Amino acid sequence: GLRNSFAKVMGAFKQRRKLVGREKLRPRSEWYDWNYKSELYAFAKRLNEELTEDTLRIAFTHKSFIDQEELKRKNLGISLQDVQIQLADNSSLITMGEQIISKYIKAFIRHCYEALPEEGVSAVHDYLMSDCVLSRVSLNIGTKDLMLCSDFPPEESTLAATLKAIIGAIAQDNDTKRAEKFVLDFILTELAGKDIFDIWEIPKPRAVLNSFLKKQGRLPSESRLVFSSGRNTILAVFQVALFSNKEFIGQGPGETLTIAEE
Repeated sequence: GLRNSFAKVMGAFKQRRKLVGREKLRPRSEWYDWNYKSELYAFAKRLNEELTEDTLRIAFTHKSFIDQEELKRKNLGISLQDVQIQLADNSSLITMGEQIISKYIKAFIRHCYEALPEEGVSAVHDYLMSDCVLSRVSLNIGTKDLMLCSDFPPEESTLAATLKAIIGAIAQDNDTKRAEKFVLDFILTELAGKDIFDIWEIPKPRAVLNSFLKKQGRLPSESRLVFSSGRNTILAVFQVALFSNKEFIGQGPGETLTIAEE
């Protein structure tokens, strides 16, 4: 019956797949139902951004893709002078977007966290500007299948560069304020649930604290042991408090006095 024939067909498909092997990753544009123009339009609408098709095409076109196309034509014996590639790469948009992201992140952190030292501002800035964070944001908004680049799947640096180009495109077609709002909504939200010490590793915390106190015109910090338990055992715990001119700053526990102080 149908059940037996269906099982035989599926079994045959499975055997053929084993013979052929795993299908390689292919860009979405290789499928017959791909409509790049419609995808660009849908992408802009998903982000609720007013972007022209020409600007979006440039934002997604990397220099590596143009070089790859030129190499293909050269290998086929096609003269680049006779048939030129009418494509512009996104290098200028990447530079523009990177400047907007960097400037706005620093301004936002300094405004919202006035007590954070400049070293902390730089650490948070570098974290948000890293390829790891920017590529994750880029991937989540759906840039992977729209990118025109030589590598597939695209590398983190390529995904991050695409996001910068999109932000540059928003600033070009609208204004800088609109691009900064995009940074606020999609990049700065990556700080949600993050602890500052997961981002900022302080090699000499006491020196950083004293430098911060000096800028505020206050005396250097002094440590005081306020509690200890289990001395000379593997379960020892110490509670150390820090003061500046007898004014309490903070306290913390640790297995040793040095750890608790830091």
